[in-house]
Amino acid sequence: PFAEAASAVLGACQQILGADAGLVVVCTAGGKDLEVALLEPGSLQLDAAAGLPTPLRRLCVRAAKVGRPVFANDLSKGSAERPAPGRRSVVGSALLAPMIIAGEVAGFVGLINKPGGFSAVDTEFAEVFAEMAAAALLKSRTVGGQASVAVENAVLFEQMQASTARMQLLSRRIVEAQESE
Repeated sequence: PFAEAASAVLGACQQILGADAGLVVVCTAGGKDLEVALLEPGSLQLDAAAGLPTPLRRLCVRAAKVGRPVFANDLSKGSAERPAPGRRSVVGSALLAPMIIAGEVAGFVGLINKPGGFSAVDTEFAEVFAEMAAAALLKSRTVGGQASVAVENAVLFEQMQASTARMQLLSRRIVEAQESE
């Protein structure tokens, strides 16, 4: 099921990029509305039932517009929002990567509050994880005859191969950068 795959993808992405919290959001109602499908709140005062906070909605709009991951490291500036009792922080930085299916934004993988903020390199990793989440979402939506399933599986296989190759390239680049320091 999508929930299990999304949880695995989000958990790996959070761990690799060092984000405190994360979420997976899917587009509903013809792409007009956003629904939080999975939320790992970390130390944040987020509630999936309350929907996305305004700064995250704005980032979703930006990411959908450009069709690529976007990030902001200054979301808490000028905010009157304060942590709830028992919570340590509010949304200060976020990275949102669109899940693209058949050329359309089907949702987003979001990462929140990375110590030191997000970077352009982080967007590359998040994009790969969003591709994996998109493949899982597509598979969960697949219904119909065997021919349709075979076509969808071929598309998923190609997407996963491309994602794996990109992840290997990014991993090599990180190792090379660390070795040169």
